[in-house]
Amino acid sequence: MNRRTFLRCLPAAPLAAAPAALAAQAALIEPAHAKKLEVGDWDDLRGEVLYVCESCSAPIFEDDKRFSYTDGPDFCEVHAPTWSDLKAMQDEAIDAGEFTDWFEDPEDAELARRKVLAAIENGQGDVKVVW
Repeated sequence: MNRRTFLRCLPAAPLAAAPAALAAQAALIEPAHAKKLEVGDWDDLRGEVLYVCESCSAPIFEDDKRFSYTDGPDFCEVHAPTWSDLKAMQDEAIDAGEFTDWFEDPEDAELARRKVLAAIENGQGDVKVVW
């Protein structure tokens, strides 16, 4: 089977999966020439890359759901924390006496804590926190 026939036999991947699908195809066909995906390579596919996932280096576009810390890294929907994960992080910070240090205003810290606890109380503990 030649390369053209092989590519025609592959199922079409959704546009969001294009970078991963193309990399997988390239690795199968030409493993010695497989190229590491660069964020800039995909700007023309879906628009400008606004963020990059800290965990997997996936490009995050304007219409993608993501999680972002106020002063830190961004995460794609797959690697975003759940409400339970946020509670665990808050619990550790509270135990260490550092939770209110995360916020400029102590009232914001209390509001953030109530929001996380309310989400878990409503059965959303395993839901990813993305917007």
